[in-house]
Amino acid sequence: MIEKWANLLLEWASAKCVIAINIAELLRTPPFDIQRELLEAAINYLVKVGQAKKRGRGFIILYWRSPEEWAMKIYRWLKENFKEVFSIDDLIEAYDADFSSMPRDELEYCLKLLERAGLIAKLKRVKGFYKLIIPGVE
Repeated sequence: MIEKWANLLLEWASAKCVIAINIAELLRTPPFDIQRELLEAAINYLVKVGQAKKRGRGFIILYWRSPEEWAMKIYRWLKENFKEVFSIDDLIEAYDADFSSMPRDELEYCLKLLERAGLIAKLKRVKGFYKLIIPGVE
């Protein structure tokens, strides 16, 4: 039963584009207005299998997409929106993109993944900005 609630939570988060949420708020949100122990067991299950992370002040991060999937979604968005030079604030302000509601440190992690993959690079002379790299294009 816990696994079913956990799967329902991820499906709901995906449908609503919810990435970070407070557990107390979630308990007031149907269909999760259930016994706190049951919801926490479902969240603990998701943490155990790597699909959620507990944060301070009762917040949780729900990974209905893996960080690698988010990173590639960000990369595609950058290309589609011709963002050759960008900052993390540009991603946060991209209100049309579902990743814009990610916590800053999660976005930074996704950018590190893209950097390791050689798809973006930090600008050396401008702190906090990145350059988009498209393989095969100079």
